Amino acid sequence: MNIGMILKKTFSVYKNGFRQFFYLSIFANLTTFASTLVTILMAEHLIIGLILMIGCIFLLYFTFRANAGVILLTRDLIQNNPKTIRDAYRQTEGYASIYFGISLMVGLIMVVPLLGAIYSYHFIHSTFLKWTLVGIFGVIVLFLSTRYNLSIPSAILAGESGGLESGKRLVRGDFWQVLLVLIITEGGVIFLSNGLSYFLDGYNGIAMLIISTMIQALFLLLTAPIVGISSTILYLELNHRKQIDMIHQDHLPNLEPKNNCEIIQSTQNPVS
Repeated sequence: MNIGMILKKTFSVYKNGFRQFFYLSIFANLTTFASTLVTILMAEHLIIGLILMIGCIFLLYFTFRANAGVILLTRDLIQNNPKTIRDAYRQTEGYASIYFGISLMVGLIMVVPLLGAIYSYHFIHSTFLKWTLVGIFGVIVLFLSTRYNLSIPSAILAGESGGLESGKRLVRGDFWQVLLVLIITEGGVIFLSNGLSYFLDGYNGIAMLIISTMIQALFLLLTAPIVGISSTILYLELNHRKQIDMIHQDHLPNLEPKNNCEIIQSTQNPVS
């Protein structure tokens, strides 16, 4: 699998569907923006903060639909079937529960090493032991993230035949390539986001706080779809390649009897 080709396709798809991805990203991050507002209001207005917190739970529905929409839109653009902004969102109807279900299963798989890393960091006082355990748990989380990286697009695009096992099978044999794409895309976005936050935190004042918050929100909206796009392209490429391999394997047994038959005929009718 060509890593450069996957990354090139990722940014080509993102460019071709930029407006649609941007609007989907707004819906996908409604919960994030609302929870930020809740954090601010809880300190001053507890009741209003609690009401908004309940509202955040309902906003998760739109988040799940929009994240599924990124996967569906990526498939459409790869197949040269562009969608309008309205159609890109309307086609996600019925996918919120699927996205939630498969995301929950993937999350449950990784919850133990994640909790182990958090516990080690906060409650173990020995510096050497703390960072050793954090490193071990971190490697486990990275391994599981890569192993099940294609499970979500598999569940969305393949329906009942997709999911955890289907995604895991696709990664098998291409683990390091999938890991590298994951590090470049998701790792790159996290690195740039942290760098931007570090740079903006150096300024004080209400005006700069508002400006920095707006810049970080815009950055989140612009970069959020990239991971979903790259994972979907990986799924489509590996699924297509492995389907071709299966077709070739299905045809191989059919060739052997034919060759055996030809051998038998040649022995029964020797050339004079």
